[in-house]
Formats: sequence, structure tokens, C-alpha cells
Amino acid sequence: LFDFSGTRATAQAKRLLNNYEGLLMTDGYSVYSKLARESEKSIINLNCWAHARRKFVESKNSKFPDAVLNSIICMIGKLYAIEKQVRGLAPKRIKKLRKRAGRILKKLKAFLEEKIEDYAPKESVRQAIQYCLNIWEGLTQ
Repeated sequence: LFDFSGTRATAQAKRLLNNYEGLLMTDGYSVYSKLARESEKSIINLNCWAHARRKFVESKNSKFPDAVLNSIICMIGKLYAIEKQVRGLAPKRIKKLRKRAGRILKKLKAFLEEKIEDYAPKESVRQAIQYCLNIWEGLTQ
């Protein structure tokens, strides 16, 4: 389901999630994860790698290449490659291939946690890293 509303008010999210139970893929807007936690129903909040990746891509500056930024985008690209590989495969094969994703995710998180302090609080790269770490649980469900 893709639902459009002219506002991002909490009331709209509550309306949308009324009586919902299941997986909820969102863009990282904190209202959704809050409502999922508070729901009497079982809602598992998932976050979107495309949104997380976009923040890193938008941080790129062609005049000042950043090796850290390129490494992060490359690691996310490896996750995308695995997902492309698993399309249409049997569940056992998918599980085996996704174990590689687990190793990449572990390495990526450690890298993000290590590198965040290399950037000033207002720098776009730091903000992209912080965004990713803030929604890490939803990104790794």
C-alpha cells in the first residue's frame, strides 16, 4: 500500500495504522516507529535502504571526494547486489546468500560508528551517518 496525505501529521499515521498488524516499511519518519512500539497489535517497523543511501549520495561533493563516503555507498551497494541475486530463489538459497548481508551490515555499522566523529555535527556526511544509525534496527530487520 502506498498512501498519500497532504500532511505528515501523527493523526494521519494513526489513521493509516488503525488495526494494522504486520510489517511496516517506512522512510525513517520517527512517528511510524513510535506508533509501532505503542501499538497493541504486532507491527514490525522496517526502514528503507534507499532513503538511507540517498542521504549519503546527496552528501557527495565532486570537488572534494570523500573516501569514507565512497566506502559507505559501496557497502550499501553490496547489500543491493545480494538482494538482486536472491530474487526468485528458493528460501533456503536466499537464507544462505543473506548471511553475507549480515556480515556486511556488521562491518558497515562498525564503520559508521567509527567514522561519525570524523565529521562536525552540521556536516551532511555526519547527518547521513546519524540518520542511518538512528534507524539501524529498522534497516536490519
